[in-house]
Amino acid sequence: MEEILIDEQNGLFCLNTKNTCYIFGKTEKGRLFHCHYGLQVDSARYCKRYDKNVYSFCPYPSDEGEFFSYESAPNEYSVFGNGGFSAFSFSARLADGRICGDLRFVGYSVDEFPDQADFMPRARNKSRSLKVVLADVTNSVQAELYYYPFFEEDIIVRQVVIKNSSSQEITLQKAYSYCLDLPEGKYDCIEFAGRYGMERIPVRSRLNGVKCIRSTAGVSGHKTNPFFALVFSDATEEHGEAYGFNLIYSGNFSNEIDVNQLGAVRICGGINAETFSWKLKSGECFVTPEAVLAYSGEGIGQLSRNFHDFIRWHILDPNFAFAPRPVVANTWEAAYFLIDEKSVLALAAAAAKAGADTIVIDDGWFAGRRNDTAGLGNWKIDEEKFPSGFCGLENKLRGTGMKLGIWIEPECVNMGSTTFSEHPEWLLQGDGLLSRSQYVLDMANADVINYLFENISSLLRSADFSYVKWDMNRYITDCFSASLPACRQGEFYHRYVLGVYRLFWRLKSAFPQIFFEGCCGGGGRFDLGMLYFAPQIWASDNTDPYERTRIQYGTSLAYPLSAISSHMADGKNGGTNMPSSPEFRWLTSAFCAFGYELNLTNLPKKQLNWLRQKIRSRKKWEKLVYEGDLYRISDPFEEKVCCLMLVSKDKTHAVMFVLRLEGEANVRRKIIKAKGLNASKHYVNSYDRQNETGKTYMHAGLDIALDFGGGTGTLIEFTEKGNQKRRKGNE
Repeated sequence: MEEILIDEQNGLFCLNTKNTCYIFGKTEKGRLFHCHYGLQVDSARYCKRYDKNVYSFCPYPSDEGEFFSYESAPNEYSVFGNGGFSAFSFSARLADGRICGDLRFVGYSVDEFPDQADFMPRARNKSRSLKVVLADVTNSVQAELYYYPFFEEDIIVRQVVIKNSSSQEITLQKAYSYCLDLPEGKYDCIEFAGRYGMERIPVRSRLNGVKCIRSTAGVSGHKTNPFFALVFSDATEEHGEAYGFNLIYSGNFSNEIDVNQLGAVRICGGINAETFSWKLKSGECFVTPEAVLAYSGEGIGQLSRNFHDFIRWHILDPNFAFAPRPVVANTWEAAYFLIDEKSVLALAAAAAKAGADTIVIDDGWFAGRRNDTAGLGNWKIDEEKFPSGFCGLENKLRGTGMKLGIWIEPECVNMGSTTFSEHPEWLLQGDGLLSRSQYVLDMANADVINYLFENISSLLRSADFSYVKWDMNRYITDCFSASLPACRQGEFYHRYVLGVYRLFWRLKSAFPQIFFEGCCGGGGRFDLGMLYFAPQIWASDNTDPYERTRIQYGTSLAYPLSAISSHMADGKNGGTNMPSSPEFRWLTSAFCAFGYELNLTNLPKKQLNWLRQKIRSRKKWEKLVYEGDLYRISDPFEEKVCCLMLVSKDKTHAVMFVLRLEGEANVRRKIIKAKGLNASKHYVNSYDRQNETGKTYMHAGLDIALDFGGGTGTLIEFTEKGNQKRRKGNE
């Protein structure tokens, strides 16, 4: 099947993936309109239709006659000022103040990719592209619409490049990455809501009127996320139609959903126009972030699996995407700021006994850092705490077999730090608002990026570091940059994000062997832009296993489990202070990127050995976390039991996680039906050691015993009959 088909006779463009197709067309006068996005069709020509009845108060272009209006026709890229009054994707003013309101078809090309020298993250391994060029009537502005089909993953990636073709400067007021018009229907919107310590909670509501999902915090945010889905009201995990949308971007974003007066739905999104403007001189261009669109006719679960495969193959660093992740022991909840060489070595020794392979020194390692009010911006090690330096510490760690990792927060400084004192002009120059006693550096300033690169590089060369945790612990409020002229202050937020990307890019180029983990006050910048550089992100500062189960379940709607950094914490975490069993705490972390977030030195030898055995057993199935298909069986927001299942691509191996969140009187057993197995193949399960077909496990289910109380869990492994010996031999 051809991925890109052009029907010039009928003015149609068709993009095909394994199960879907995306079709749009143009009128004789060169105006684009959307035709179809969904399951494959046999005739694209049949989809070339739109409402040719122009309704009251629907303006129409004089050259089209009373048969076309942007208000009644489905748009392919909506523009302000063209007679449509729903959400729009593009707005620009020419030098004389006129609005560029009518973009028409100029031409197209196949397998041409834009020049992107801006360090922005983008989908990897593109094989085909379609470029459609639009221009205003005076050819002052051109919009290049790019489409990238990803066949196996049923994904369409979209992007727009705006070019100033005039001899004068123009101002972009809005430049979204995509627009999609869907026909009338009963849709629900699924978005991520939340707060610090409780991120990415899925909220499903009936779609009506106008809805905007956005961030103005300078980062994607704790309470919002660039991902959302539109699903038909009858859609479930396994059945129904679902559309998914995401942005490969980490800054202020906006996704608009607009139900127009005729019941049709418009979705468009990209950089948040509320905090954006951009000057384009003659000949210059602006490249938008890439947008990821997905469709599933087999429910929300398949939509998630499409996104998971796309992220693993086309977003994550290929050096780490499918490789076993480091098992880290992080010093933060073990000691907080009270770290020193002695305590780190003791924790590393205990962590090695518990099966970890990397010790990560979190906040508190640099000079003057005794709490979160001072020291940030000092890039020198605290010699009182670490008299041997990082090189000496690493030498001492070799006896434990542990690798060394480090925490950094390069984007912020405290008052009185070295960076603050030497370069006060690098601080964002606003009204002086503080958060956590921190100021934000001007990442739009190239001098700042160079300074940070040199200092971080010097740090990473001081020892053989294998792991870096990159944190950012405040939102951006002081949005005035001294490095930009007054007329370009509207560019700051985007230039800030580009600066972060540029620094990431340079560091990863200089240190390709180092594994990066993202963090932003926990999960405040959990997005595809950061995952491009950091293959996993700290999901939340809340390590309470009950809450983490819900956070990780919600996150899995859009992001693979391997991208979710999850650590086993103490028995009573500050999130809820609810008791839980060690098995429960282990299980809630084991199905993600695993690590330790507790003082292992306090544990008896017997428990350390137990944890080590757990790590060894995990190695038998951990490949499923990085490569397997996820099936969500029971919803922890709706039920007292959360159940997830990971199944290998060849369906020979699977694991099921059963997590009891709340207790119930006189309820001791639960029938749980497996998902994703091969119906005709036989599997032996580790729970009751029975040998049954996949059909039996999926239709009849397993009879699982449950304790009275919450905070318990069970892991059940399914192995295809005949593969048990081979798997045992590979351990």
